[in-house]
Amino acid sequence: MDPIQLTRRNSNPESYIKYNLSAVSKFLDVIQRYEYDIAPKTNTRQLLFPEDRPKRKKKPYDQIDYIPEYVLEQLFANLNYLHPEVQPLVWIAFKTGLRISDVLGLTQDCLVRINGKYYIETDIEKTYVKGHRIPIDDELANMVAALI
Repeated sequence: MDPIQLTRRNSNPESYIKYNLSAVSKFLDVIQRYEYDIAPKTNTRQLLFPEDRPKRKKKPYDQIDYIPEYVLEQLFANLNYLHPEVQPLVWIAFKTGLRISDVLGLTQDCLVRINGKYYIETDIEKTYVKGHRIPIDDELANMVAALI
């Protein structure tokens, strides 16, 4: 890793420190194993303490995970290179916010029209929500109808 990477918006200093401490630890283990002159006399485990390594922070339960903007840009820039059967799945997941596992579980009766507006009605597996309706635009409704 490059020190310049720590100044980026999506940098992870804890991961950077952990990666570099692992490299140093491995280096010290190897030079001790082969008994080089520069090898420290003290065991490597006594040189690097567990508290030197940053602990992985747990996410709060209510924190919303999302796909970063730069990943979405890459995905849509290269969408035409994906298999033709996968492209509609990506669009449905993007426009509805459903997980890919829920998109793959859509049935033929998922497209619903109520008062002239289209909805996708599905059961969300992870949160055990039954009959969840998501409003969609006419373009996505036409795509789903063609797939059905």
